[in-house]
Amino acid sequence: MRQAQAHVEDLRLDTERRLTCIGSALVRFEYLNWNVYIRRNKSKRRPDPERVERIKRIFRREGCLPRRVEHHISAVIDQRRLDAVLEDARRKGRWKGNTLPSNYATINSQDGYPELEFPGGIECLRGRHRIEAGKVWLPPTEKWWIVDLYLSGISYELETLLVEEYANEEKPCNGEIYRKILEYQCLPGQSNSQVSPITCVTLEMRWRARFNQNREKRLRRLLRNRMLTAEFDALSKIPGLFDSGMMVTTLHTVLATRCYEEIQCYLQYTGTAWDGFLKGVERGLQRVDTVTVKDVELRAPAASTMDAEYLRGKILGGAIFGELTGKIYSRLVCQLYGNLNEHPVGQENGDIIT
Repeated sequence: MRQAQAHVEDLRLDTERRLTCIGSALVRFEYLNWNVYIRRNKSKRRPDPERVERIKRIFRREGCLPRRVEHHISAVIDQRRLDAVLEDARRKGRWKGNTLPSNYATINSQDGYPELEFPGGIECLRGRHRIEAGKVWLPPTEKWWIVDLYLSGISYELETLLVEEYANEEKPCNGEIYRKILEYQCLPGQSNSQVSPITCVTLEMRWRARFNQNREKRLRRLLRNRMLTAEFDALSKIPGLFDSGMMVTTLHTVLATRCYEEIQCYLQYTGTAWDGFLKGVERGLQRVDTVTVKDVELRAPAASTMDAEYLRGKILGGAIFGELTGKIYSRLVCQLYGNLNEHPVGQENGDIIT
């Protein structure tokens, strides 16, 4: 029964994808925006340097191949803007046809992909890390990518599928997989859910499949402990923190101690510490992403001049916690420097979560 429902749902979304994919084009990096991607991936407000480096290593070994269909990135645009952009391309002699080439189109062009210019940019749904790697790796004349264009107004479910697609770009961390499983378990019970129950099951199973057998077994053991599951769920509301520290690989070791109350206390302590760092700071915990957590962990700025200067430079440069005004900066620095000594954070305490 479930398989039959999943098949029907998959067919529906594939049909929508074919109907709303209007073709592919060559687009230079300066026209690629990531506002929708960031809204859907709050822990990825800034690119992860480690993932960017991984892609650069792939470029060195295999070359950068943006034309391959599996390497394309997806973006949305409304029909009116697309018509204007295509008219501009025809006027400049960059494109003669009325239909863009696409693996979903009924007509395939032999002329390659047209270069289109999008004043104001287009909203990309995935591919940010490969673009960041391309900015460093590619020469100026080749700073472009092939973008699959979809009409704006696609369903939330199709947008979700496009956002969550992973190719060679990045492997989701344990924390993100856990959060997604939890999200799709809870969505059917929410009155404002934009995803059908059967699609939620499909998406949950897709995320579960990213764990191997051992990790799936360790996750099930955690989920049987309601007390600890509640604490992990509470921390998952801070995606940047949770994704940086959640390690399913060590759950069996931690749970084997049977010190459940102590583990619960530590998880609560972690949330309290980060809440204290950002108390009274506008958009407080929304400023926490994986890059920020990795830079802050194991630092003691009130005790170490080197740590203090390091974090001050990162904060002033907007590399961590986002852009700050003078008043907010002063408050954050004061609270961060004091609390980091009272509540040190790091991965040495059990390797469950930072």
